[in-house]
Amino acid sequence: MSAIIIEKAEGLRKSLGDPPWLVAVGTGELGGEPVIFVYAKGRVPFSLVPDMWRGVKVWVRQVSDISPADVMG
Repeated sequence: MSAIIIEKAEGLRKSLGDPPWLVAVGTGELGGEPVIFVYAKGRVPFSLVPDMWRGVKVWVRQVSDISPADVMG
């Protein structure tokens, strides 16, 4: 992934602030095109997440809560 796309993803992360639904922002590709992924949990106010950020498509991916694994001793 190019440094430019990573910089754009970091800019989107800063723009979104620190809402409780935001888990992470990352980069990847879909159909050979760069994409910024917004990983979110719970109810996402989609009006706050742009479809495009500085010329790069943005996709929201829902994730579930992560819980620690049971440890057997």
